[in-house]
Amino acid sequence: MNSLDFDYSIILAHDTKHFAIGLHDESGFSIPWKSSLDMSYFRAVTMNKIVIMGHNTFKSLKMTQGLNNRINIVLTSHLYEQTDSFRTAKSVQDV
Repeated sequence: MNSLDFDYSIILAHDTKHFAIGLHDESGFSIPWKSSLDMSYFRAVTMNKIVIMGHNTFKSLKMTQGLNNRINIVLTSHLYEQTDSFRTAKSVQDV
């Protein structure tokens, strides 16, 4: 079975002016907006599911084990200690 032969959902968040998905400023990488409604929706939709994110998104969480009650997969070439709820992959095909 191909690793993508299953049902999945994608949540893509970006600003409407520049279609930016991230912001780099003096505090590091983050999303360029703060919306409790967006965060609540994301939490509800991803709870007890698999969340795949890039290295910079993972760093912006400022958590060492990712999001609670989810399997976190970080697409990165960096080495991290992996746990039951946190894994790394070098590409989507490795997931």
